[in-house]
Amino acid sequence: MKKLFAFFALLVLCALCALTFFPVSEQAQKIDTDSKIKVSQSREPAFVPGEILVQFKANATDQTVEDVLGNINAEPLETVRAAEFNDYERGDLVLARFQPDLTISSAINALKQNPNVEFAEPN
Repeated sequence: MKKLFAFFALLVLCALCALTFFPVSEQAQKIDTDSKIKVSQSREPAFVPGEILVQFKANATDQTVEDVLGNINAEPLETVRAAEFNDYERGDLVLARFQPDLTISSAINALKQNPNVEFAEPN
């Protein structure tokens, strides 16, 4: 009888230890999933309004950068990565601010049509 009691006591102790160190994974995953959903449903914009990142091609000069940004009434705020520090054959990566009368999609579309621009995306 003592052996049976000791066996069940040991079994209960092992079960408690397992629950302590390894929480119920389904419940833990549900909590984690719920927190991710809350973050993704945030009403804040996923980008900084009025700011755009523009990657220029390798042959773009400083004057070209000014002219291209001038076409959308944008001003350069910062050269995020200068052409001489790029591992690729690319020009400057520039953070620019454009006027609020232009939507982000309009600004990106206008820049993508320019042959001196490799890509443009919201900041």
